[in-house]
Amino acid sequence: MRYRYTSLLAALALLTLAVACEEPKTPVGALSVDPTQIDLAFPHYQALTVKIDMQADLDPGASPLMMVHVLDLSGVVVRTFDHALPQAWVPGENQEYTIELYQSAMAPPLDPGSYQLTMGLFDPELGRWALTTGAEEVQDQEYAVANVEASQGSDSAPRFFFSPSWMATEAGTDVQVLGRRWLRSEGAIRLANIRAAGTVRLDLRIQTPDDQLEDLVLSEGFDDVQLDVATTCGEQTWSFTGLGTHAVEVAVAPDSEAGDGCEIQLTPHYRIVTRRNLNTRSLALDLLAWRPN
Repeated sequence: MRYRYTSLLAALALLTLAVACEEPKTPVGALSVDPTQIDLAFPHYQALTVKIDMQADLDPGASPLMMVHVLDLSGVVVRTFDHALPQAWVPGENQEYTIELYQSAMAPPLDPGSYQLTMGLFDPELGRWALTTGAEEVQDQEYAVANVEASQGSDSAPRFFFSPSWMATEAGTDVQVLGRRWLRSEGAIRLANIRAAGTVRLDLRIQTPDDQLEDLVLSEGFDDVQLDVATTCGEQTWSFTGLGTHAVEVAVAPDSEAGDGCEIQLTPHYRIVTRRNLNTRSLALDLLAWRPN
């Protein structure tokens, strides 16, 4: 019995030595962000600039993604903004791009307080790569690149009201889209109590119908999926075609002629019909947020 105990201690010692002697991974690139101090009130959104110096080759066949996590003080992921890189990974070159961080009005707000913004380069099949960041590595190849201060409530954001053609808010499927709302047909979002100039951001998703359960029906005179967006908040108009997510940014300013508010109007020239009960829907609102000027 004593021999077995001694053997176990020896095995544990060898394992500890092997882990201690494991060489750190060689960084494949350098990562930096701006700003590194981020104030994110509810329901605001804010731009983050990402800079990558690509220094070494990745594994053959890699499809690199950038993880972007918001961690609470206990290390739990409370928001994600993972995304594909906008350019191919080419050693010796740089890429710089902007992403949006947000607290969507479609989801419950973060608890007020301090959070960490972490980032890392990964492939779902191949794993993670090391980066040079000058920041703390909080987990395996995941780096704390910025601090986030969340506050509940905004002094400048308008109030949002939905027309009757909107369905009830439903939970999302992950911590990247925490909540969404489906539109049945034509509809509007009214902005009230506009106290300051700013921009409203909407992510409108036209989902691919389920071939086994649903039919895509185009309006008369249209040969493709089309969504028109207009607003009484200004003179902007948008027209989108095709499936996928379409981002809209609506400039808003206090206007005595507009009275207490204005509207964002959505007109889908198609509908998705469920065969079983003939229920109709058109698009999903996955993000609704505000950025003050």
